[in-house]
Amino acid sequence: SITAGGNIDLRSPDPINRLGDIDSSGAQSGQISITSGGRITTEDIRIANRISGDGVGGDIRFSAEAIEFNRTSIASRTRDESQGPLLGFEQAAVSGNIIVNAETDVRLNNTNLFTSADFGSGDAGDVVVDTQRLQIFTQPDFVFPFSSAFGIFAYGDVESTGDGGNIDIRASESVELVGISPGDFTPSTNRVEAEAAVTELVTTGTSIFAPAFGGGKAGTISLNTGRLSLRDGAGLVTTAVFDQGGDIAIVADEIDLQGFALITTGTGLTGEDAGNLSIQADRVNLSRGAAISASSFGPGNSGNLSLTARQLRIQDGSSISTSAFDAGNGGELSIRVEDSVEVTGATSDNSFVSSIASSSEGAGDAGPLTITTDSLSVSDQAAILSAALGSGRGADIQIDIGTLQIDNGHIDASTTTAKAGGDIRIQARDSVEIAGRGFDALLQEIIEPAFNAMLDPSNFDQGITTVTNSSGDAGSVKITTPQFTARDGAFISTSTAGSGAGGNISIIAEEDLQLESTLLATGTFTDAPSGDIDLQTRRLRASGGGQAITTTFGSGEAGNLTVRASESVDLIDPTETGIASGLLASSFQTAAGTGGDILVETEDFRILDGATVSVSGEGTGDAGNIDVWARSLRLDRGSIAATSASGEGGNITLRVTDVLRLRNGSEISTTAGQAGSSGNGGNITFSDGFIIAVPAENSDITANAFEGRGGNIAVESRGLFG
Repeated sequence: SITAGGNIDLRSPDPINRLGDIDSSGAQSGQISITSGGRITTEDIRIANRISGDGVGGDIRFSAEAIEFNRTSIASRTRDESQGPLLGFEQAAVSGNIIVNAETDVRLNNTNLFTSADFGSGDAGDVVVDTQRLQIFTQPDFVFPFSSAFGIFAYGDVESTGDGGNIDIRASESVELVGISPGDFTPSTNRVEAEAAVTELVTTGTSIFAPAFGGGKAGTISLNTGRLSLRDGAGLVTTAVFDQGGDIAIVADEIDLQGFALITTGTGLTGEDAGNLSIQADRVNLSRGAAISASSFGPGNSGNLSLTARQLRIQDGSSISTSAFDAGNGGELSIRVEDSVEVTGATSDNSFVSSIASSSEGAGDAGPLTITTDSLSVSDQAAILSAALGSGRGADIQIDIGTLQIDNGHIDASTTTAKAGGDIRIQARDSVEIAGRGFDALLQEIIEPAFNAMLDPSNFDQGITTVTNSSGDAGSVKITTPQFTARDGAFISTSTAGSGAGGNISIIAEEDLQLESTLLATGTFTDAPSGDIDLQTRRLRASGGGQAITTTFGSGEAGNLTVRASESVDLIDPTETGIASGLLASSFQTAAGTGGDILVETEDFRILDGATVSVSGEGTGDAGNIDVWARSLRLDRGSIAATSASGEGGNITLRVTDVLRLRNGSEISTTAGQAGSSGNGGNITFSDGFIIAVPAENSDITANAFEGRGGNIAVESRGLFG
């Protein structure tokens, strides 16, 4: 071993394979420099530099062709432990830097390499590693005699008001961190669990870590490499307990995180804002529960998280997120990917789904979430989320893409607070396609529970949804694309189960809008109003039980449903169980609220095979009205109906410039009341075109009421045949 109060300089043109402990500590610590013309290898030693007075400590420097540290502790600190804590507390010293230069490789095996500000107001020094390949790994079941954590650290300790140091990693080929096991870090949306998991990782795991545990600011981490690999619980972390958090900036060709690996910036307790997290890469892959996050556990705001890449894949319950667990606001989450973003799957036990998320669990607001890419795929339970779970406001989700595919996936911006939920805005240059878990699943999980008054917001776990079950208003959904398809039990909904208003749904599909075995719905279960649905396209087609519906299950009013299709509207093909395709606005049996209105404007309107356009008041509420503007209207085993159980029946107004055709038992009707219930029937008005019906096929136009006054039928036609 070597101990000196001044500088220590070891040089050899040959490899250095054996070193003992090296210590240069004192009131003015010296510099430690070790240089080799070959490889430096250490085993089971300490190299330390502690400054016990004021001033700046000496650096610790390594320079070689390659460097391997085995079971080694390398430390530059701001105190001499032999002086005791009282002397150290008065220090304003700055610990020296640690600088490692290797032409080819740097390997840290069960090793910690760190700078620290231990007492007083002095700062921790920086750590710089410059090489081709950096590898940090931990052998399982190894207990290090000096610390249970391994990796590279630059920190301000609990009893220091100094700042943590900065860490700068430059590895032209690769950086690899391997933790102890794939179970070290478990993602959580619970504040206590999430904060404890991060603490455990950085105190017992393998990491590059720049924190401030005392009154100072956290340092920053800058990493530039060809390939970054973190696995089995390894992490890159900055955090501050009482002051400002540090930034993380990563530039790499490829980033691969797996086995609950973690990259995070954070702040806690009474800390100020967390640092920002910036990632630039060609390819980014997260698997087996890996996470990239920016979080706030105290009154400070979460940092912003930005990721720029060519390809991004998130799978097996992995996540990218910004979170606010206390009074602070969540940071902005921005993802810009040139080619494709794929979010798919869940952890093996299904406890966590793969996700891109912005959330707030405390008084703070969630941060906005933006995704820009050519192709976005969300599948197999995966989700894109904005959640307000405390008393803050939910964030908007903005998605700008070429194509969007959702296959048993979920995009959600819901709120459980008194503040409004976020809006979902999707702009797709080419197409949007949404597939569910099949119509049977939609029937069992959504439709039947709704009719039995047992629908819960937790049922809304696929498709595109915004839900409120508090006094905050639900957000709206707006989708703009040339081609829109929803199929196989897909679900798109804005709903209110609280006193907040439901959000609107707007879909603008320049060419085609297809609803196949799908439910597009707004609803209210309380006295709050439901949102409206607005569909604009060239051609609308609803088939296989596909429906667009606005509903009230309470005393709130159902929203209005508007369809503007410049060329055609086709409603066809019920399900095998007889559920009709159609456009509906209803007030349910238990409801006192008024049903919504339906407006359809198109050239050619076809209602076939049991399909329907219907407004209804099945409870005590009034039915809404139906207005149709079309060149031609054809019903073949179809219906247009306005019904009410005890309220006023709705009116039906048909403005058809060419011809109305009724075939095979089709019906246009208004009906009010039922046995023992009053209510006046609505009116039916037809103008402009011809009416053609086959007498033997029993098609009807009727306006009835059980005990109230029946409605009027007014026809202004160029000809009536049938």
